[in-house]
Amino acid sequence: MGVAACCPLPVRKDGGWRMKKKRADGRFRSKFVVNGITHYVYGRTREELNNNIAIKRKELQTKKEQRENPTLDQFHEKWNNARKDSVKPATIRKQYFQYKECADVVIEATGLRLGDMKLREVQVDDIREVQSSLDNGTRKAQTVNDALAHLSHVFHSAVDEHRIDYNPCKPVKPLKRREERARDTTQSSNQRGDQCIL
Repeated sequence: MGVAACCPLPVRKDGGWRMKKKRADGRFRSKFVVNGITHYVYGRTREELNNNIAIKRKELQTKKEQRENPTLDQFHEKWNNARKDSVKPATIRKQYFQYKECADVVIEATGLRLGDMKLREVQVDDIREVQSSLDNGTRKAQTVNDALAHLSHVFHSAVDEHRIDYNPCKPVKPLKRREERARDTTQSSNQRGDQCIL
């Protein structure tokens, strides 16, 4: 009988793992502790067991990151699910598409979709870039403003939950309606013309 089959490895106090004797089904078992919770991992060989331990540790780390520092998409999904009992389905559908329009904009500085960015990493300039990208002549100014208002609502909730310190949408001013822009342009042109006549 080999050493691996009969002699368990020592347990490490730092959350390491220990190899158990082979079980009746022929598999090795190992366990390790993270945050006071014991996790068991199995494998038919030492190599498979080591591989499964690495996979389990990575999975736990990913879950921890998602909990502590989620992406905007991850936070939005949880936030949206929590509202389903208090908000009409039609409203949630409408707001989902507003969110999606914003989240799908690729931010030039990072090369990532806004939705793939970590919640804490989103800056005011990123929101301005989203606004500029959506204001491309194919949408009404009010449509863009409504989408950003919903995005601001999402960030405001993240502030309330102490996930971020400030709402990056807050300093971004809503777009003027196109009629207002046209009127402002006409008025400024008329003023310049009046000054030329004088």
